[in-house]
Amino acid sequence: MFCQKCGKETDGKFCAYCGSKNLFYEEEKKPDVNMTLCNSCGVSSEGEYCKNCGKKFSTAVKEDLEKSSKKNEKRIIVPILIIVTVIVAVVMISGGGYKGTLKKYFKAIENKNAEQMLSLAPEYWKDYQYADGTWTEEELIEEMYEYIEEQYDKYDCGENIKIEYEITDEYIPTREELEELEDIMYGWYAYYVYDREDFKITDARLLYIDVHVEGEKGEADLHYPRGILVFKEKGKWKITFGYIKTSWC
Repeated sequence: MFCQKCGKETDGKFCAYCGSKNLFYEEEKKPDVNMTLCNSCGVSSEGEYCKNCGKKFSTAVKEDLEKSSKKNEKRIIVPILIIVTVIVAVVMISGGGYKGTLKKYFKAIENKNAEQMLSLAPEYWKDYQYADGTWTEEELIEEMYEYIEEQYDKYDCGENIKIEYEITDEYIPTREELEELEDIMYGWYAYYVYDREDFKITDARLLYIDVHVEGEKGEADLHYPRGILVFKEKGKWKITFGYIKTSWC
């Protein structure tokens, strides 16, 4: 509707632009978030005058409303930032998923860190070795060191190597293929320390990787045609050091 005095479009009992009473006012509409709150009657309006009581708004009221709006925005933004920060922290603490495990694997080889390499080994395999009494933790660490030395021999680049790698492709198994992997791993070692229903592989990836190695003796480029199998056991990504034969890997 239009004001009978100034001709501008408005609503409410009084014109928001000149303060004249609106003879055709019927009911108040829902206030918009950008409207100014009147200190006299409590109704929100556009323009310089309250559409309900005709009082002129002061600049201070508008500034207070703008500050209040900004505070509300901050109240929304800050919790969102906290949530995002927590998610990033959880990802960092968990090692970055299977890609984090792969990175640790090559770093363990690069730095000849047998303890770190053992931390990436499957839990069911370590539990089997300990329960069977075949190995102590110190002996398994030595076994991991020998494995690392085998990789150095394969690279044939001497000492002080630096490894760069690229995942060129990856295969994500189906639930049926994960169950097949569970059955094979359980039949090899896990049966000795776990009941079948307690042993679960919740995720896996078969990673095809190109590797470039530089050392004191030279450089080498390698490709893993069978891929490197990583899988999730007890909520953590682990890596297989040997060859596991399934229908898909």
